[in-house]
Amino acid sequence: MHEAKKIVDEGKVKVDNVIRYNVNFAVGLMDTIELIPSQQFYRFVPKNSLLLYPIEISEDEKAIKLVKIKSKNIVKGNKIQYSFHDGKTALSDNIYSVGDSCLVKLPEIETIQHLKLETDCLAILTRGDNAGKIGKIQEIKEGTFSLPKRVVILVESRILEIPINMIMVISESNENSPKIKVS
Repeated sequence: MHEAKKIVDEGKVKVDNVIRYNVNFAVGLMDTIELIPSQQFYRFVPKNSLLLYPIEISEDEKAIKLVKIKSKNIVKGNKIQYSFHDGKTALSDNIYSVGDSCLVKLPEIETIQHLKLETDCLAILTRGDNAGKIGKIQEIKEGTFSLPKRVVILVESRILEIPINMIMVISESNENSPKIKVS
């Protein structure tokens, strides 16, 4: 722990392309980590039922991240403020839906691309026994009073019906590979 604290105190670690000086700074889903002295880059993704697992990424991907839209509000000036799964927010004139994902540039949270939650797009399961597995969305079922909005997703030749808050869209419709490295 002493070595880690010294490295962080010296400003040799970036989280989401921002130097962090606090060894207790939390990292979460899809966060990128850069170890400056060794030029190593990692992204935290779910894998093998683990919620956060570091995977090595290329230098090109260190400044981009997928974020899931959790809520949206209209603020002064008729702009829409989007709140993302990691606590970050962004203002925009574009209209997106809750549950969609955005590919953003770090650290300014500038939207590069919008990934709509729809059938035939790829999604990664972010929680549960299947966390980290990637599947193709077959159907979106509207929620009821007692049931949340759900998706029917094909994962490794199995069909699962899970709540929408347990997935994150990682590609556009009819694409067969994610926009960024997630496995």
